Amino acid sequence: MRKYQGYVFIGIFACISLFFVTMASGYSENDITVKATVYGAAWNEKGEVTSVSLLTVEGDELFVVHTPVGDELLKLVEQNVKANGAVLVGKDGRKDITVYKYEILYN
Repeated sequence: MRKYQGYVFIGIFACISLFFVTMASGYSENDITVKATVYGAAWNEKGEVTSVSLLTVEGDELFVVHTPVGDELLKLVEQNVKANGAVLVGKDGRKDITVYKYEILYN
């Protein structure tokens, strides 16, 4: 039985590794800089914007993740911005962006 302990350990390690690789394969994350317009994506019962998305010049919609910087964009609906952040693409194709920094673009 003792000689099989090494194989059992390797098997368990392989299963755990496969589990994490499979979970991570559903997502991809890339740092990007985009020029986009801020749009409301969700509202509360008072009609206040509670979530925003960025519609890029290329036509991609990026849903802004709630962070201190991302929440600043709640006040900039219908404004053009240049935003830098990490995009996470889910299995369903939804693109979420964690905004690190942004600047307002004036026309």
